[in-house]
Amino acid sequence: MKTEKNLKKKISSKFTIAINIFYILILLATLAVKLVWAWLMLYWRSWRTRRIFERELIKYGMPEKSARKLSAQISAFKKKLIKRILKLGSKPPKIQDPT
Repeated sequence: MKTEKNLKKKISSKFTIAINIFYILILLATLAVKLVWAWLMLYWRSWRTRRIFERELIKYGMPEKSARKLSAQISAFKKKLIKRILKLGSKPPKIQDPT
């Protein structure tokens, strides 16, 4: 009788662990999909905004080549800014030696 109860407990605990692992994998997959979606939306909106900015500059009389250069510079600056923000969150700031 005791061996049957112990066996049932072992089986139920292994089953619970398997369900928990499966649930964690589902949550991780969902998180990965959401992060990829957010990344795609950020870059797509950035691209769209750049094109609209170029059109507005051209509409107000700026040469097309200059408008493209300006929007490319602004886009590059935005990319650098985003990279700096992400780096700030991942590494602690360096402490400079006072000597």
